Amino acid sequence: GAVVYALVATDKKLWRQTGAKGGALATIPGCPEGLAAGGGAVWVLSQPECSSASWRLVRVDTATGKAAPALAE
Repeated sequence: GAVVYALVATDKKLWRQTGAKGGALATIPGCPEGLAAGGGAVWVLSQPECSSASWRLVRVDTATGKAAPALAE
């Protein structure tokens, strides 16, 4: 079935929903702002200090739920 990913910004979680089953896939460092999915990963744009002064791109592996910084400014 289809998989839907969503950010729960207040809890800093990446949520995965497959049909009636859903749950948190990963905790995102900082304040998550947006996401894109593809290639076995979900890419999350996050603000480490919860400010637009800096940002971080976090890669979340959809198989393991492991979140790792991919790019930062």
